Amino acid sequence: GFRKQASSFLATHPPLQERITRLGSTFSNSDLAKLAVKMGAVTGNSVHLNEAVAGFSAGTQVYERESQAPGQLHSDSPELAGSIISEVPVDLYEAAHDTVEVRPVVIALLLDPDDSVREQQLVMIDRQENEITSAHVMQYWQQVSRLTTELHLPLLELAFPAVRRLTWQQQSKLLRLVDGLITINNAINSFEYLLSRLLLQSLQESQYPRRRVKTSRRRKLYHYQYELGIVFSVLADFGHASHDIAVQAYAAGLYHVSSQQDWPVFHVPDNWPAAMDDALRRLDTLRPLVKEELIESLKVTADYDTQSTSSELELLRVIAGLMHIPMPPEY
Repeated sequence: GFRKQASSFLATHPPLQERITRLGSTFSNSDLAKLAVKMGAVTGNSVHLNEAVAGFSAGTQVYERESQAPGQLHSDSPELAGSIISEVPVDLYEAAHDTVEVRPVVIALLLDPDDSVREQQLVMIDRQENEITSAHVMQYWQQVSRLTTELHLPLLELAFPAVRRLTWQQQSKLLRLVDGLITINNAINSFEYLLSRLLLQSLQESQYPRRRVKTSRRRKLYHYQYELGIVFSVLADFGHASHDIAVQAYAAGLYHVSSQQDWPVFHVPDNWPAAMDDALRRLDTLRPLVKEELIESLKVTADYDTQSTSSELELLRVIAGLMHIPMPPEY
């Protein structure tokens, strides 16, 4: 019933091109049209643009160009993300979007490659009072085990929307099972930590959407020396086989934060997941631009030996994710 002149005033969103421009990117309408054609040709109708630009792991490809700040979308980011998603088998892709199948898919990602440990995990799955069975999980594990490590995190991120649509009871049971599976051998690796923490954050923010993180506008990055010491130590330790190189990578990253500070010595606590939880919770209160400075410095640590490992990149992405900083797929 409104006149045409009033329609723009009541519109919920500006035109797509205007919104992209506000984000600091340089897509034109023709670029978007070409991209849609390319993605359709590569992946058929199974991949949507909103998933493609969400920001997935970069895989094993190397890109000869300057590093960009987290959150800044490069012109070929959507196409790169789309190509990464297209490597996920169709069965896994569809299951990750289904509220019934998504739970065994997520659990399959947690199964240990060691046969004896995996047998213990399967026994634990069957003992849980839920609809998930070890036989169902193993159907997906057969496919997950053939994926490259770089595709595990994209598959997990594809599953988040379906996980958030589970009932409260289903979510609670899933979290208890995840916690039991990752601690069954008393050794949590970086991907298990990544999965459990990102999954927990996704569920908490789904159940309590109005909960906001209070941002500390006056606190600077160098005020969090203890927290930074924990985060940089863990990242350097996972990414470098040699202790000496890990110490050097740790120092290089913190030097990038500030060359004037007396930083803590390199140290990875015995219970590093709990220490990381506490440190990242505090660092999440920083302003977004300060968080981007932190991610840039962590990237210095990760790239110190010019050989970023899968564990290192995955841990860097979980750090960014838990602090609500998006990272483009090529970063």
